[in-house]
Amino acid sequence: MFRYGDILIYGGLIIFALLPFFKKEEIKSEIIQINFNNDTFLCFADKDTLIELKNGKIIAEIKDGKVRIKDSDCRDKYCVKQGWLDAGSSRRLICMPNRLIIEFAQKENNAIDAVTE
Repeated sequence: MFRYGDILIYGGLIIFALLPFFKKEEIKSEIIQINFNNDTFLCFADKDTLIELKNGKIIAEIKDGKVRIKDSDCRDKYCVKQGWLDAGSSRRLICMPNRLIIEFAQKENNAIDAVTE
C-alpha cells in the first residue's frame, strides 16, 4: 500500500503545510521617545507606566500602547489638553514652557523619499 518513503514525503508535506499556523507571531513593540531638557529617553509602549519628570511636576502616562501628558506645572496646560497619542499618529505632544517633546520613535527606513538639487 504505502511504502516507508511515501509516508515520509506525505508527512513532511503535511507538516510543511501546517507550519504557518504554529509559527509564533513576532513581538513588535513601539518605542516612545521623550525629549526633555536636551536629554532623550526611550520607553516601550507596551509597558503601562507613569513617568515623572522635573521632580514629579510633569507626569507622562503610557497605557495600552498610547501616551499622554497626564499633569504638568505649566500655566495653560495645553500639553495636557492634547490628549492621547497613539502609534499610528505622526503628531507630537509638546510642552513648550518645560521644553518637553513626546513622540513615537520613527522606524529606520533606508529608502529615499525625496531628492533635491
